[in-house]
Order: sequence, then structure tokens, then C-alpha cells
Amino acid sequence: MILFIILIAGINNCYAEESSLKPSDIRNLAIKFKDTDQLFLSYIYNFAFYRLTSNNEEKLNAGLDALDACLLTNHFSEAEKLIFTLGKDFPDINNYLKYRYGYSLLMSQRFTDANIYLRTLNDTIRKENQVLFLQAYSKLNTNEITRSLKYLKAIKEENFPYKDDLNEIRSLLSEPSKYNKKYICIALPLSIAIPGAGQAYSGFYFDALQDFTFNTILGYATYASWKIEMDYNRENRNYVAPIISSLVFSVFYVTNLYNTINATQKSNLYNENIYYKSIVEKFQIILKDKEYFLNVKFDF
Repeated sequence: MILFIILIAGINNCYAEESSLKPSDIRNLAIKFKDTDQLFLSYIYNFAFYRLTSNNEEKLNAGLDALDACLLTNHFSEAEKLIFTLGKDFPDINNYLKYRYGYSLLMSQRFTDANIYLRTLNDTIRKENQVLFLQAYSKLNTNEITRSLKYLKAIKEENFPYKDDLNEIRSLLSEPSKYNKKYICIALPLSIAIPGAGQAYSGFYFDALQDFTFNTILGYATYASWKIEMDYNRENRNYVAPIISSLVFSVFYVTNLYNTINATQKSNLYNENIYYKSIVEKFQIILKDKEYFLNVKFDF
């Protein structure tokens, strides 16, 4: 209903002087909105024209323009409905629609959703260079390095305009990742000997200072409580304070060891992400070539 009201309002504003309105007028309005970057209105009018016209060529062009308007404005829900409608009316372009949608999802960093659509392409289309590159990018961003490299190796270099960049990315992914890796087998003994030392080794200096301070204070408090307790005569000892202080110290000491493992893992994950970020940026530079990726033809 809301879309219908918007449609009528736009028509009345632009064509108040005319007594009748032809479907071609709606299409012209859609083109006008597209030219003025009013993309969602362009989608509405293009889709309205799509429903009204019986000319298949005009219908297809309007439908594809409506889809582009949705994707450019990240209206993925509307785009998905359009893909279903277009695919039903024009089954020959199903592969192109899924590919186009998958590309837009990737550019919006919706990697899992994009991969689902790219996987639904038929086997022949999935071997196209553009599709292989998109799948490699998707897999890299979901930490499937081996699968990403597999797709990159399947790309036919003679038909790919970025051969040097492609070979550089392949080389980087083929080598062991080069970053300053931290080892739990080193960090843990350090924290066992000196609480916080393992966190300092992993680069978490504030956590290291915090764990060292708390464990030092609680360790001294435990030592002092036991010393005071042992100074009493045997019959006057109840061991309550030493036991409580020992339990509290034990909890903080074990927590320090857990934090050491956690800090080491986080340090490695962060450094690994930084390393692969440079590779992701190389992908993104190539993916910005919309002329190459969006003008791919799938025989329709």
C-alpha cells in the first residue's frame, strides 16, 4: 500500500496535466529517478513497469534496472524477491541473477550469504574466472585458506586481466603465514613462574601488570595470614583466615594462567588478521573493477 501511494504521488506530481498515463511514462520516470540517484524510487517505478508491460525485452530491462537499484542501496530483501520473480519469468538468466547478487553480497561483506548463492550456480558457470575469484575471496574471509587457494589456482591466467596480482596472491597464500606468532608452551611457564609474564610476552602489558599486582598482593596476604596463624599456640589456631586467603589466591593464580592462554590466542589471531588483511586488500582492489565483474555474460 505504501509503495502504491508513493507511486501515485510521483505520477500525479510529474503528469498532473495529462488525463491518461501510459506504462512507458512510468518507465521514463524510473529512468529519471535513476539518473538523479533516487535509486529506491527507481526500483519502485521499474518494478511497476515490469508488472504492467507485456513486452519481454522491456520487461527484462526494467527488471534488471530495478535489481541494480536495490543492490546499489543494499535493499537485499527486495533484491531477493526480485531475483525470484525474474528467475521465474526468465529462467535463462537465473545464473546471472545469482552471480550478480553474490557479487553485491560480497562487496557488502556478507561472505556466508554470498557463498550460498555462488554455490547454486551450475558447474559450467562456476568455472568462469570471475566466479572463481569471488569464491576465493569469500573463502579467504571465512578463514578457509586452502579452499581459497584452490579457487585461485583454477583461474585461467590467459583470460584474467590481473595476472601479476593473481600470482602474487597465490604466492602469499601458498606460503606459511608470516607474522609474529606467540607460543602457549612459552607463555604458560612464564606465567607459572611470574604471574603476568606470559601476558607481557604476548603483548598484553596492562593485563600483565594487573595479574602481577593482584597475585603479588594476594600472595603476600596469604603468606602473612599463615605466618600470623602459625605464631599462635596450637590450641588457639583455627586456620580460617589462611584457608580463605589461600583459596582466593588460588583462584586468581589459576585465572592468571587462563588469561595467559587467552592472551596468546588473541595475539596470534590479531597478528594473523593483520597479515591476511593486506591480502584481502589486494582482492578488493581487483573486485572494484565493476566493468570486468558485472559485464560477465552467461549466455542469455
